[in-house]
Amino acid sequence: MTDLAALFPSDSFLPDWWVLVLLVPAAIVLFIGLLMDSERPAYSIPSELHELAESPIYFALTCAVVGLWSVLFVGLNMVQRIVIIAPIFEELLKFGVALLIGTAVFGKSIYPRIALALIIGCTFGFVEHSITYAGEPDILYLYRVLFHSLLSMISVGVYATFESRNINDLLWIAPIYPIVLHYLNNSFSVLSGVVLATASEATQLLASILFAILILLLGVALLVIVIVRHDITESLHREPSLFLRGIL
Repeated sequence: MTDLAALFPSDSFLPDWWVLVLLVPAAIVLFIGLLMDSERPAYSIPSELHELAESPIYFALTCAVVGLWSVLFVGLNMVQRIVIIAPIFEELLKFGVALLIGTAVFGKSIYPRIALALIIGCTFGFVEHSITYAGEPDILYLYRVLFHSLLSMISVGVYATFESRNINDLLWIAPIYPIVLHYLNNSFSVLSGVVLATASEATQLLASILFAILILLLGVALLVIVIVRHDITESLHREPSLFLRGIL
C-alpha cells in the first residue's frame, strides 16, 4: 500500500521569496491607492455605543485594543483559548489594525484597504508561525498565512463595502463570517487531534489538508461575493445581525 506521506511535499519546500507572491500585488494596489484621490471624511467621536461602528477609526481602534488585550492576557486553558478566544479576538485584532491604518491612509477607498488587510493578515500568520508553530511543515505554514490573510481581507472588505453603500446598521458585524470560519478551523484542529490520535501522521496530515482546502474555498467564495455582489453580501449579514442584536 502506497505511503500517503509520499503524496505530500517535503517539510521544507517553500522558497525564501514565496511571500512576495502575496505582498507584491498588495503593494502595487497600495501604491495605486496613494496616487488616487479618495474621500477622507472627518469622523466625529461617537457619543453613544451604537454609533461606534459608524466611525471606522474609533471602531477599528476599539477592536484592535480589545483583540490585543484578549489575545495576550485572557487566562483560559489551551483548548478554550484555541476554540473560544482565538476565533473572536484574533479576528478583531487583525480587522482593527487593518481598518485603522487603511482608513487613516486611504480614507474610504475599498481596494487599498483590502490590500492592506492582506498584508496585516500575512504578518499575523508569519508571527504566529515563528512564535508558536515554527516546527510545522511548510504546507501548514503556507495555509496559516493564506488563512489569516483571507479572513482579514473579508472582514475589511465587508466593512468597506457597507460603508460605501451607507448600510450603517451592518457595519458592526463585518468580522462575523471570518470569526465563524476561524471557529470551524480551530474546532476541527482540536477534534481531529482527538479523533485521529491513533491514526498515522500521514492520515492526520491528509485530513488537515482536505479541511484546509474547504475552508480556503469557502473564504475565497465569500471574498468574491463581497467584492462583486453587494446585494448578496448584505443578505448574508442581515440575518446574523438581527439574531445577534436579539441576544445581546
